[in-house]
Amino acid sequence: DTPQIIDVTSGLGASTDFIPYIYVDADGEHLYITNAANSDPNDYLINKLRYNPSNLEINTVSSFSLDASFVKTSNACVKNNKLYTLVGGVLTSYNLPAGTKTVLGTYNSIVGRIFNFNGSVYFTSGEVGKKWNL
Repeated sequence: DTPQIIDVTSGLGASTDFIPYIYVDADGEHLYITNAANSDPNDYLINKLRYNPSNLEINTVSSFSLDASFVKTSNACVKNNKLYTLVGGVLTSYNLPAGTKTVLGTYNSIVGRIFNFNGSVYFTSGEVGKKWNL
């Protein structure tokens, strides 16, 4: 496919770089950006955006807060209105947009990564990923 220019109708804050993380929902339509889309130093402030492939636009849908203990990480994924993180062996889910935190388990002996692929969540600790039913 040929790359397309996408119009972002609601931009990122630009005065200071708060190093926001962007999480893409397994549905392929929604993006979640930490630090209120780079407008605030608090990692737990989230902006939800929607990608519209028919007109090549990304628009803000809503803004909300996660539990203040949220730690942004690249070891995360989003599916079914939940943001899952795996930090220091602790698997946590955050209900979006309610923001509530649930610790799903502690796996100190397992080091690995969680990620979205083809609408599903996978875990890998090496070269092979295993599908998780989250």
